[in-house]
Amino acid sequence: MIWDVVVFLILSSCLTLAWADPVKWISCPKNASSPLIVDVPKDGRIGIRSYDWPNSMKVIGSAEARFGDCAFQFQNAQNRQLVITFLNAHVGVIFDGSGAVVLLDTTGHEIQRYATRKGSLSVYFGKDSFVGLPERWIGFEAIVAGVDESSDAPITACPFETTTTTTVVPDAPVFMALSWTAHATDDDYKTCLWSYAPAKGQILKVFVRFADFHNTYERFELVADGKTIILSGPGTMNLPETAVYATNSVTLLFKPGKDTKTVGKANQMFAVVSAFDSDTCEKASKTGKPH
Repeated sequence: MIWDVVVFLILSSCLTLAWADPVKWISCPKNASSPLIVDVPKDGRIGIRSYDWPNSMKVIGSAEARFGDCAFQFQNAQNRQLVITFLNAHVGVIFDGSGAVVLLDTTGHEIQRYATRKGSLSVYFGKDSFVGLPERWIGFEAIVAGVDESSDAPITACPFETTTTTTVVPDAPVFMALSWTAHATDDDYKTCLWSYAPAKGQILKVFVRFADFHNTYERFELVADGKTIILSGPGTMNLPETAVYATNSVTLLFKPGKDTKTVGKANQMFAVVSAFDSDTCEKASKTGKPH
């Protein structure tokens, strides 16, 4: 294994996200002739990885895949929205047979995700997945979650909400999501709270993304180590451009608000929490390699 690959894999431990409960990990089968069909349970999540993980899918110095193409077909019996969030990825992917290759590179701070408003999702990693990317490790690690879309309803439940402060551990990704339609009053809404803490010797990394966000009267607050970072509030939209780190605890709070001008409009929020060893990341960063 060449040095670039070794360094990337060390750094990938700094990016791996975590759940309170262990995630079931599924690797893409080698030399498969058809997509691997995966059932995503209600309010559940599945972890997926490229074949022969954590080794590269591609032969270094060649355009050929080591063990052929890789494809998944995800389905959800409740016909809920499916969201795939890439934790570690340096690869190209085609979503839902669109034919367009989307290049993924999570070696920076960004966590990349894709959502579909139906109960099925297909992802394909083929030969074109290697074109346009720097010559180094090729592969992916992601989580797929079923989320209640609530396209015609206010928030009455908070997916993946924590009832107590939950410890985040490596190799068990934490994913938070909300999808709702703006209503004219506060009465129909439920306040949502997610609270996490790192294990001993770990640091938490939080990344939040909003999509189709219309109602700025609704308030999201991120509290990291006791410091409140307002993500959104009345008349403002203050999203952090990079990840937020915490050594003690992280809390994300949603407070409902009303805005008659945005009634009926859809809103979405996704957040990912990771835990990593600060010493390992610090040593790896001194090599000067991308992460």
